[in-house]
Amino acid sequence: MPLKCGGLYFNQAMQSHVECPEINLGDEFTVLLWQHQISGIILGVLVGNKISGGASNGWTLATNYNHAVIAIEYGDGTSGGKAWSNTLWEPKPFMVGVRVSKPTGDFIVNGEIDKTFEFVTDFATNGQPVYIGAFTNLWSGWWMNGYIWNVMLYDVALSEDEIRWNYKHPDDPIEDGLVAWYPMTQGYGSKAVDYSGNGYHGTVVNARWVAEWQRGLYFYGNDNDKSYVLVNDSPELRCLDSNQFTIVALANIEYNEWPLDEKFIVRKGTDWDYGFGLSYDRALDRVFTRVCHDTLTRVGIGDDRQSGWHLYAAGFDGSNAWYGIDGEWTASAAFDYTLMDTTSEPLYIGGGVDGRYVRGSIGVVYMWNRYLDNDELWRLYLNPNDPPARENLVLWLPMRERKGVIVYDKSGYGNHGTIYNARWL
Repeated sequence: MPLKCGGLYFNQAMQSHVECPEINLGDEFTVLLWQHQISGIILGVLVGNKISGGASNGWTLATNYNHAVIAIEYGDGTSGGKAWSNTLWEPKPFMVGVRVSKPTGDFIVNGEIDKTFEFVTDFATNGQPVYIGAFTNLWSGWWMNGYIWNVMLYDVALSEDEIRWNYKHPDDPIEDGLVAWYPMTQGYGSKAVDYSGNGYHGTVVNARWVAEWQRGLYFYGNDNDKSYVLVNDSPELRCLDSNQFTIVALANIEYNEWPLDEKFIVRKGTDWDYGFGLSYDRALDRVFTRVCHDTLTRVGIGDDRQSGWHLYAAGFDGSNAWYGIDGEWTASAAFDYTLMDTTSEPLYIGGGVDGRYVRGSIGVVYMWNRYLDNDELWRLYLNPNDPPARENLVLWLPMRERKGVIVYDKSGYGNHGTIYNARWL
């Protein structure tokens, strides 16, 4: 996959970090990443599995802002040690890393061996989760204050030529021994995706995407502007034959007090007790799936709104309503009914009726008249520009036009939308 500009910004005050699973590296391993510590306390954790400073078991690679060096601290639970690289010219963007072949190690700076050192005690490389930007128990010591991107973990000691290759070709790393690879380039969501193929995906906590998604429409969220997109009714959007649907929107939903509780992100139907889709509840500040059989028989299931861009999903499999975020179905509720007949009712994006207008940005919208399984939803999260699940895709609005009053449907069904008062990002 091409490596775009991006990464995550870690803020010491926000205790930003990425939680990764346990990653077993063994007695020989290599860690490479790009970083730029910009300010803050003396030491900022880059990556490791150490619980805290001192003799605690594990290892941690860190950067020292005051002295412009990188460091490794390690311990076996009883005793510990540390080593420092040579002084760098100044705190600025560097590719840094460490190559370990116990009992020695090498610091790496911009693709070259910087300094060789010896370990004074053993330490664990297995059995503990790996964190990026913090110690694994969030010890209140070395929080990263700056940028980290393109983290690569190997269970082998790479050769010097292989290290140079990775420095010169950050989008095409050496594959032999690659255990986890976090490019951190998607610009949305709560997952740092592992592109090694081993599934060690990390969870982003309070860190900000540097190159956020910048495509789509902004909706103002009040009755004065009445900003929304209207897609006319069509048989395939009613989902009556299948009695299933999946609606997905890549969106940055903002808190909105005005004036009613339930607001439409994507909705087939004209009111909160009519139709089905993805909604925002301003009273509870949550995003949720709404499915109606009639105006008295309905269900809602969801979770708290997340700040920033996320891939929200609403689904119905014929007997259960589903809510999902960032490639995973996370909640469900039994609903053993048929979908309400929404014949002649349009599909709304961002609002559409008085008081139901959402505030925020929507970057792409999909709808299937079937239920997507977990694998399909995850693959969509990995690449929202090219949905892998095309069967029964009845609406696909990439929102790439950047001008005009029409958003064009690429599903092949011609369900184009008309823009009312929303502005292009």
